Amino acid sequence: MLIVIAVLLLLILFAVSGPKNSLVLVIAAGLLFAAIMAHSAHAAEANNSATFRLRGCDLTERAVSGQRLTETEAMQAGFCFGSVNATMYILDQLKLVCFPENGNVGIYIKVVRKYLKDNPKALAEDWDEALAFAAAEAWPCPKEKGS
Repeated sequence: MLIVIAVLLLLILFAVSGPKNSLVLVIAAGLLFAAIMAHSAHAAEANNSATFRLRGCDLTERAVSGQRLTETEAMQAGFCFGSVNATMYILDQLKLVCFPENGNVGIYIKVVRKYLKDNPKALAEDWDEALAFAAAEAWPCPKEKGS
């Protein structure tokens, strides 16, 4: 919608100023582009908050229990499952967290949901940070002697 408005504004500016004032059009186009990019960045940031992504994990549990999801809900659930699985893999490979041998994505999702419930301020965090903090709190690695 914002892009449509920007294009309409550019067309109006072109109609009013004519081709003689092309510098005005270039400046206006640059300002509109910057506004669109700022809006897009803000929307992307808001969509990666723990608050926003937690809904997908709630939907994942619904799907596992056999409830039918809409296409949009299935995408949100899939994002939760995939991001949790990828984070588990990375944290495990880097030995930043010591997951239990029988751990799986379903258990990690429950841990993340509990972490966010117990730490409401974490809902404002970036989703990836919330995943890492939840895992580190639940499965810290034992400290080596002498360190």
